[in-house]
Amino acid sequence: MIREKGAGADIHKDSFNAAIVSWKLRKVIAETKLPNNTQGAQKLALFLHRHGCREIAMESTGPYWMSIYDYLTQHGVKVLLANPASVKAMVGKKTDRIDAAWLAYLHMANLVTPSYIPDKSYRQLRNLCRTREKLVRMKTQIKNATTSQIHTFSSEITNVFSDTFGKSGMKMLKTLLEHLEQLEHLEHIENQDKDKDQGQDQVVPGTSSEAIGEDFTPLLQKLREAGLKESKVQKVCLALQKAYTPCIDAGMANFFLEQVEFLDKAVKEMDDQIARLICEDQRIGRQLMLLVSIPGVSLVTGASMAAEICDVSRFKSCKRMVGYMGLAPSVYQSGSKRITGKITKRGSPHARRAYYQAAIGIIRTGQSNAPELAEFYRRVKSRKGHKVAAVALARKLATITYHMLTRHQNYQAYLDSEKERKEKREKKMNRVKARITKAKERKASLAQVLEMAEKMEVLEVMSQELRTACA
Repeated sequence: MIREKGAGADIHKDSFNAAIVSWKLRKVIAETKLPNNTQGAQKLALFLHRHGCREIAMESTGPYWMSIYDYLTQHGVKVLLANPASVKAMVGKKTDRIDAAWLAYLHMANLVTPSYIPDKSYRQLRNLCRTREKLVRMKTQIKNATTSQIHTFSSEITNVFSDTFGKSGMKMLKTLLEHLEQLEHLEHIENQDKDKDQGQDQVVPGTSSEAIGEDFTPLLQKLREAGLKESKVQKVCLALQKAYTPCIDAGMANFFLEQVEFLDKAVKEMDDQIARLICEDQRIGRQLMLLVSIPGVSLVTGASMAAEICDVSRFKSCKRMVGYMGLAPSVYQSGSKRITGKITKRGSPHARRAYYQAAIGIIRTGQSNAPELAEFYRRVKSRKGHKVAAVALARKLATITYHMLTRHQNYQAYLDSEKERKEKREKKMNRVKARITKAKERKASLAQVLEMAEKMEVLEVMSQELRTACA
């Protein structure tokens, strides 16, 4: 259906261009450039009202569209938010005016597929989960930098504890770095004294493991006073005996540890905000309870999955949901040639990452809690390897969660319903086989058998053997 008028807006950080086109006149009948602020949004609403437009199309460019979208929807203007990849202009000149007019033409021709805009609660949950994801990524980078600094001194120190940055590991690292800073300070003073006493014989500090062991004797006592177990202290002692002469930048490593502690507190605060939001919104709470019923899916991962899915009814089928997450395999087909390749990676990278993390959690704990999913992973891994199997499990998990949320079932109820559906399907197929045998005896035609299978809703799942038997 072609509209009489179409409106489009090209949004930028400081300003935006808007244009209105007419089907009758086949041209742009009005255009304007306004600042991206409250006054500009108000003038845009008046501009649309003056030309009789109650809808407008715009691209989802970064965060700049959000404020305009909220303002226009609150004032009765329907906004069609388009994916920039699907409304890309034709090759040629590209200006802000041309982009706005192009969006207006697409809107007039009803060629803009509106993107889903979650409500305020889901948007807030998305923001919290994505911010938490960034903080965790930053913390991982700083931990890696700290480990790299420590490895210049000893590569075995980080093997003493299962979690180097846990409670006991942090105590050990802080005590070690404090001791190294004291050694650096003493060495600096000794070098100054040697510069003053140039006439005297200079002694080069020993670098043997025995000398290092003597230097770190006070450190071991400090570790005991800090509350470390004697077994851990002995392991630290063995690691220090094999360490190099201190060449670590202790000040930089201490700075990294402070950043790790700060980010730990920030992540905990983010978790508290996510928990409060889940408790306030019952929809999110119910959805989260269904998702965490899957063995291996934690509360944090489940919250990220719920934030990216939002309202599951917006997906017409599980294939649409899988495609939105970019977990569907790419397909190239030409004639009889069909090639399936890697996943498309289109859609939400945050949703794809959340489902991949859920798949990794299931792989680690699924052997005892989710044997069906673990068996699927092992079957694919034997043919394709770990990485492909993990992505395939994430895709299967997306399909499962779609059906769970659509039917409002937890994981166990979903398995029971699937088992029941499979048994019913097998009974129908057995009935079809029996009818085929009887039909062959009385020489019934293939059309009659296929018609009967279609009525029983099993035509699509009939194997090629059954079709051949009907011939």
